[in-house]
Amino acid sequence: MNLLSIVRFFRGYVEFRATGSFPERLINLSVRHGISVYDTKGIEGVLTGRVPKSHYEAFEKLGVRCGVDIEAVKCGGMPFLFRNNINRWGLIPGVLLFFIICQLLSSFVWVVDVSPTPTVSEYKIRQALEKQGLYSGAWKGNLSPDSIERNTMLDLGSFGWMSVNISGAYARVGISEKYLPGDTKGEEQKPCNIKAKKDGQIVKMDVKSGSSVAKLGDAVTRGDLLVSGVVSTENGGDFLKPSIANVYARTTIIKTVEQPLKYTQSLPSGKTVSRSMLEVVGLKIPLGLGYIPHGEYVHHSENYSYFAFDNQLPINLLSENCTEFTAQEIVLSEKEADEVCRAQLTLYEAFELFDVKIEDKKLSHVIKNNAYILTAEYTCMEDIGEISYIGVDSEE
Repeated sequence: MNLLSIVRFFRGYVEFRATGSFPERLINLSVRHGISVYDTKGIEGVLTGRVPKSHYEAFEKLGVRCGVDIEAVKCGGMPFLFRNNINRWGLIPGVLLFFIICQLLSSFVWVVDVSPTPTVSEYKIRQALEKQGLYSGAWKGNLSPDSIERNTMLDLGSFGWMSVNISGAYARVGISEKYLPGDTKGEEQKPCNIKAKKDGQIVKMDVKSGSSVAKLGDAVTRGDLLVSGVVSTENGGDFLKPSIANVYARTTIIKTVEQPLKYTQSLPSGKTVSRSMLEVVGLKIPLGLGYIPHGEYVHHSENYSYFAFDNQLPINLLSENCTEFTAQEIVLSEKEADEVCRAQLTLYEAFELFDVKIEDKKLSHVIKNNAYILTAEYTCMEDIGEISYIGVDSEE
């Protein structure tokens, strides 16, 4: 609605229907006498349109002069609206109450827009914000965005940056995770040695820069110097340079895993309890008679938000499911325990030895203190070199 339409509404208007031989003459005379006629349409000799309420009487007189019959079809606008409702004494207090309620409701935060991060769920973020007083239905006068940002970041400890912007009844929470880049600028140019990070026997050396100290076939222990960054020149001088090398050695890794043959474990009993609540503008309304019991239960909560025309509404459905766990005694045979231990070793090889070439694996087991103990001895081929910057104490 433009400004002209608003002015016409407050002035009031009369929608007319004119029939006769010369309706176009009526329009010409109206313009000549300064009568505003708008929204005109002519269909099969019938002219329709609107004139301001204050001009209608003069407009009718012009119709008599032109031999055109004018019929008022509809009256609209503020004057007619006020006249039709003048006897309704509750209307004005109702309008005032409406504006008071709107003003009061605008003093609350009804929608909190939060986006989850790869490491922290939306539910956990909302819990942390609720501790600081930011939730659907919070009084804006009690909120300090700076304090909320600072305390929430201290509480979660997983964000590098956070902003809380409150606009009207809408609060937008922007989050960025920590980025901790290593201070590696220029490190490739720093003088350094290559030392052994574990015991082994050297089987291959690929030295691109630096002076070799160890030789093929040497047995080295952790901390031994393999490649030196101190290089001698032909005239007897020395200078420092970064050592770049891959030193492969045959190493031995021993890994022991154990599995009790008899133990107690909490397992689902099959009993579940569910509860749902409707949260409307901060008010939580239980849906049903479900309750959250005490005891060994695992809780899982979900929060569903509702949207209208891509705008989030201050309405949420909270769903909480609880699964009961009971202590049960588990008894395993030696074969079953062996399978469990071998599965643990498989995981160890996949996640701990993924960058190591396993040449041989020997397994041995014993049963001690009601536990099946499986020991694996790995013979591996791996790069045992690690950088040690010259002049920097890197020892633990």
